[in-house]
Amino acid sequence: MDRLMKYGSKKLEQYQSGGFQEVLSGEKKTVTLGLIGTGRHARMNIFPTLPFLPVRIRAVCAAHKENAEYYGTKYGAGAFYSSSAEMMDKETLDAVICCVNAEVHAQVIAKALNKGIHVFCEKPAAQTTNDLKKLCDSDSENLVQVGLQKRFVPNYQLLKHAINEKKYGDLHTLQLEFGVGAYNGPAIEFMLEVGIHFIDLLRFLVPDVTIKNVMRQTNQKGKYNYLVSFSGDDSLIGSLLLSSNFDWQNGHERILANFEKINVVIENLVNISTTENSRTLFSIPLEKVTKKRIVHEMWHPNYISGEIQNSSLQQSGFLPELQHFVDCVLGRAKNQISNLENSVKTHNLIDEILRS
Repeated sequence: MDRLMKYGSKKLEQYQSGGFQEVLSGEKKTVTLGLIGTGRHARMNIFPTLPFLPVRIRAVCAAHKENAEYYGTKYGAGAFYSSSAEMMDKETLDAVICCVNAEVHAQVIAKALNKGIHVFCEKPAAQTTNDLKKLCDSDSENLVQVGLQKRFVPNYQLLKHAINEKKYGDLHTLQLEFGVGAYNGPAIEFMLEVGIHFIDLLRFLVPDVTIKNVMRQTNQKGKYNYLVSFSGDDSLIGSLLLSSNFDWQNGHERILANFEKINVVIENLVNISTTENSRTLFSIPLEKVTKKRIVHEMWHPNYISGEIQNSSLQQSGFLPELQHFVDCVLGRAKNQISNLENSVKTHNLIDEILRS
């Protein structure tokens, strides 16, 4: 009986990680990875997701080889490089994860595609829209996924589903706020490094978005304020606020979606709540008569329960986006959520906002 239970547990695990194909074959499919970059973002948000994924880390590259060896050893890598081109020439890799300075992203992507290697690259995939278009023109069949993890935040995907399925009726208004601390760089750099996240999220939620007006205010160096009004199909109107006039230690993001039936508020990724919209009888708001206000707390993480859905890596979108990348490499999903073509459209929207 014990042997049967162990066998059943093993098959359940195989099914959960790889579906029926893995159950029937008895073999666990893995992706052989090369990691490029060992900076703070890689160490804090990318590397910690890898133990949850069916990957095997073969090699790590960093500007200083000793960093590649130090951090790569922690994750079981056996080869270390200071040149990403050399790593891709010498190692047999299914995919690379690129998390370095933006000015070399396009170069790394082009090299990987030339070698027949799939690529996950942090945003922006290129520093200019034209360079990004050149990558799109590549005839490589290998995938490139761009690290715009807001698309993979569970609560934002829930909102996307509600919009598409009209679960609460038509979406009437959408407000997005994204506030961080001062950014020491030009406006285009602020947009490509910081603002791109919420501009891309706007495109994810409203693919047919049309910019109506852009107001901007810059009082001090590094403190940018952009207020963008937009519209979409079905009479949707909305606004996007991007600001670096807050504090990096207390940055925030907030989305308010006003549907036909309810309001949905998502604050700082994880806090999501709804309230029913006003209902009337003979033009009289019923809540003024009943004095009843219905608030539904839809979901929030239970931090005392150590399940993956309660972890910051899951709720911030870093784990789901890399899970999607690995699934695409293994042929279990299609690269349609955050590919180069979507990035070009987001870059075009950034260019439009900066020109306005």
